[in-house]
Amino acid sequence: RLWKGGCQPTSGSMSLSILQRLQAQRQAAATRRERKEKQTREDEQKEKKKPESGVVKSWDKVPLLVLYGTQTGNAKEIGGLLETEAKSSGHTEVRCMSFRDYLTSYSLDGLPKERVVVAVVSTTGQGDPPSNAEDFWRQIRRKRELAWLAKTHYAVLGLGDTNYADFCAMGKFFDSTFSRLGAKRFYPTGLADDATGIDEVVEPWRAGVVPALKKLCVAIVENASGDELGLSLAPIVEPTKGNQKVILKQGSKVVVLTGEEDNLASAQASPLISSLQGKHGLKDVKMMSMKDYTKTDKKLAQLDSNDLLILLVSTSGPGEVPTNGMRFHRALKKAGKSNSWLKDTHSMVLGLGNNSYENFCGAAKQIGRHLRNYGSPETALSLTCVDKADAAAGDKWRQSVLDCIETPASSSGVVAAKPMLPKAGGKRRVPAFTSCFVKVSMSDAPSSHDHNQDTRNKFLQARLQSHLVERERRGLSPDAPFVATVKKARMLTTQESKERHVMHLELSLPGQKDQVVYHPGDSVGVHCPNSIDEVTRLIKRLGLISSDVITKIDSDKVPIGPTTGREVRAFAHVFLPVTVRDLFLYCLDITSPPKKSFIRMLAEYCEEEKDRDAMLDLCSREGKVRYDAAIKKARPPLAELLEQYKSCKVPLAHLIQMLPPLQPRYYSISSAPSTHPSEVHVAFSLVRYSAIRPDTRDPVEREGLCTNWLYRECSARNLVENDYLGSRDVKKFETQEAFTLPVFVRRGGDFNFPADVSRPMIMVGPGTGVSPFRGFLLYRRYQALAITKQPSSVGAWRGMDYHSLEESDSDDEVSLRLVSASHIKKKPSPKSSKEHGLGEVVLYFGCQNRHIDYLYKEDLERFEEDGTLNALHVAFSREQEEKVYVQHLMEQNGEEVYRMLQEKNGYFFVCGDGTRMARDVMTSVVNIFQKYGNLSEDVARRYVVTMMKEKRYVQDIWS
Repeated sequence: RLWKGGCQPTSGSMSLSILQRLQAQRQAAATRRERKEKQTREDEQKEKKKPESGVVKSWDKVPLLVLYGTQTGNAKEIGGLLETEAKSSGHTEVRCMSFRDYLTSYSLDGLPKERVVVAVVSTTGQGDPPSNAEDFWRQIRRKRELAWLAKTHYAVLGLGDTNYADFCAMGKFFDSTFSRLGAKRFYPTGLADDATGIDEVVEPWRAGVVPALKKLCVAIVENASGDELGLSLAPIVEPTKGNQKVILKQGSKVVVLTGEEDNLASAQASPLISSLQGKHGLKDVKMMSMKDYTKTDKKLAQLDSNDLLILLVSTSGPGEVPTNGMRFHRALKKAGKSNSWLKDTHSMVLGLGNNSYENFCGAAKQIGRHLRNYGSPETALSLTCVDKADAAAGDKWRQSVLDCIETPASSSGVVAAKPMLPKAGGKRRVPAFTSCFVKVSMSDAPSSHDHNQDTRNKFLQARLQSHLVERERRGLSPDAPFVATVKKARMLTTQESKERHVMHLELSLPGQKDQVVYHPGDSVGVHCPNSIDEVTRLIKRLGLISSDVITKIDSDKVPIGPTTGREVRAFAHVFLPVTVRDLFLYCLDITSPPKKSFIRMLAEYCEEEKDRDAMLDLCSREGKVRYDAAIKKARPPLAELLEQYKSCKVPLAHLIQMLPPLQPRYYSISSAPSTHPSEVHVAFSLVRYSAIRPDTRDPVEREGLCTNWLYRECSARNLVENDYLGSRDVKKFETQEAFTLPVFVRRGGDFNFPADVSRPMIMVGPGTGVSPFRGFLLYRRYQALAITKQPSSVGAWRGMDYHSLEESDSDDEVSLRLVSASHIKKKPSPKSSKEHGLGEVVLYFGCQNRHIDYLYKEDLERFEEDGTLNALHVAFSREQEEKVYVQHLMEQNGEEVYRMLQEKNGYFFVCGDGTRMARDVMTSVVNIFQKYGNLSEDVARRYVVTMMKEKRYVQDIWS
């Protein structure tokens, strides 16, 4: 722009005046730059003099964020308890919300501004996040800035199940991710196991994290300038109950027992003995292995004569007791003593394990649980679990033991510290009371909703308009169901079955416009209502009118996000307006066993002292045995519980606040999209059992909610073939209205048909566990037919065209052709299977009797006849005097199992009961590897764990 006349001068012809103008411009630019830099420095100085954003002058004003991710409501309840307890201890700025609600209110960009974050998260399926944490998980795992959360302090509590390989995967993920992004862990990460009872870890973790929060907030205020707090990074250990000191006399008996395979426990115990004898002046301190102890006291009859037991237990393999501790563990389990046997014997257990194993420190957990069941008082170190590789954690534990013990030699007049949890009703320790923050607006105007099956469908489909639901997720999320129609059903068991009834159900999917695609291994979620009889009973007990309409629910805890500016609607699972009847029928869970925090809330509304005292006892730590009997075993619905405590006058608003949402029920899909693209098949047992009412001691019959609802609705419409229960259980409908229900598909995760079809596959599915394998086999049959007609089409199954055989083929024609399997050689040899490119397939199924509960008998035998199955092994457990189960047949065919899994690098799938079957099957696999691979037990177990990590040993199990 310096050249006038539009012509650029040639080189060397630039005039002096132009050079001077260029120099002046450069000097002016340099002056402006210096002025800007000076202004920036001044601004920075001013900012330093200002209080930091979010910095407060009082520790109780430090903002605390509690995030929860839950599938069943446990994490939400724990988060609510933490919020209540934090406020009770003095914190005034506490927010509690789900991961999803946080994204809606603040977005992920708001996380670095949080100073203190406590995350409580469960793990679903094969290490997957719960639905209300999935979006948060997806977004935060993409973050790469190492100092993104540099100003944030955090603690994590993970909830999981050791029946699954990826135990507490989400808890571990958030712990490692927060740490990777620069956040500092201020309290040990807790890993709670639902297989043994989450309370064993949850209660002590809660008891310890609240005092740690206060200590952290004080440190934050004192270091408000932003300097490092100087807090040591808390290790990932499983925390312990209580914080009481152990008071010992000079003559107290102390026994230190070790159980180990590698001398690590002895190495930790030796310096501890010296310190106990030196610092504390204890004379009667003995150290020996658990094996040596049981040599002198085989039945542990003298165990209660000790004042303090210190046990150091190393875990062998995935949760096994070490060899020299097996006899002690067995004697402890079979002692048969009362729950007050060890009331005068304190115990401290240190578990040494490998955090990469799914059942971290499982041996220590088992022994610690037995000691507490026998009444051993809780101490600050009842159970501590550390990684074997973390020497510092072991040293810290030893020091904690010495600090926890008080003797005349180490102190003068020191008394035991008070428990951390608030007390109520004398010495009982109960959960903190959660006050009601909900206001309900009601009207007696008639509701516009029809009381038929369409009501629930309309309620659930209304979620499609919610901003929380993505349109493309329709049919794949509980928040975005589709309406399916029941086509038909049939009983898979015969009328001779007295204990167990199994039904097969076929659902028609929506048309082409709303086509929902599923895959073998997926499951279907069913939204079902509560029992109308239970709803009527509850409304009557509460003194409410079923036709009254709830028009508005207000809450003073609804956050509005500064980033998005959007409000999170409180109690989004309640669709407004709603009648009282529909609220309890469709929205709230009124049949699941109530949590202790819920019982604590009910106790507050008891007008009679005896009712209040009884409820406080139920929810206290000391009332664990009574809670297990009256709640966990008896499983009373809410109406029955309130009938037992007649003076309890709980308001509707507090019930809406505390009752969990009614959750969908999940069932494995037993069909395949290749043969049934417009249908979904499932099979399930009708859950029915007997219980004892604790108030009257009368037996009562309990029923599973969804399975019996599905059966009765189908039976009433004459949709059930072989309906041997219908005549006595169901009242038939006068009109044959189609049975529709809201359902959605849940992906199977790792439990899906292998992409590499050339590798062999073993499936173990006793009982209804065979259901998904029927879908697997239907798809394998389709693959075999596709190979015959179009060999080049075989590949990863998710990429195959389900209709590639002939565009004109109808579903019925394809199914018929697949069933006849005319193009497939009967009983193919391994050689012919190899020519087809398909690996061997073997199924292990189990039932009681071939004439009573042989599920899908015709289908399975046809699979074996046409060569889809290379081998079908069926265990009929009750047809002979000695019971035979699937694991016994596996060991009989151990050489075949070893060849397919180890030599052929095959897949192993297990589906069914996780209480015993899944563990017994895993033990059999370990035994097979030991025998045919000439491996030690520990190496065999490590190989199974490796298979799990490689997704070759996959489980879909339930308790």
